[in-house]
Amino acid sequence: MIGFTTRTFAGAISRGESTPEKIIAWAASEHFPWLEVRDVSLALEEGDLRKLAEQAEKRNVRLAYAWDGTNILDPADGKQFLRGVKNAAVFGPGTFVRLTIAGRVIRDNPSKVGYSPAELATLRDRI
Repeated sequence: MIGFTTRTFAGAISRGESTPEKIIAWAASEHFPWLEVRDVSLALEEGDLRKLAEQAEKRNVRLAYAWDGTNILDPADGKQFLRGVKNAAVFGPGTFVRLTIAGRVIRDNPSKVGYSPAELATLRDRI
């Protein structure tokens, strides 16, 4: 199944030329079965997410959820991660969530090619 992300339309949204609601309607009209709501900085409120979920359900479009920047290995990011999980839960059971789990750990160390066994264990526990 092919879907897309609202991030594709970030420019149009920021200029006020489109909205996530309009994008859901367009996705449905073009027979896309799913759409990722990209909440870059976890700024969307629960009420806004519920409205999107209701609109998508009426149009038979499944919503996924994504946000940027989380580092689950950093305890300081714990609240951010939990907010993202709570937001995604608004879209119902089985919602796909896409996020960076600890990208800074790799990005900030160019010689690192993966997570250590201890880091993987921590990621599993926190997820």
